[in-house]
Amino acid sequence: MKPEENSKQQNQGELFRNRLDQILDPRHPLYQI
Repeated sequence: MKPEENSKQQNQGELFRNRLDQILDPRHPLYQI
C-alpha cells in the first residue's frame, strides 16, 4: 500500500471518529430523547 493511501485512510478514520463523538455527545439534543 502506498503511504499516501495509508494516510488518507487514517484521515477518514479520524473524521469518522469525530462524527461518532458528535453523534454520541451527551450534550447533543438528540441524546436526551
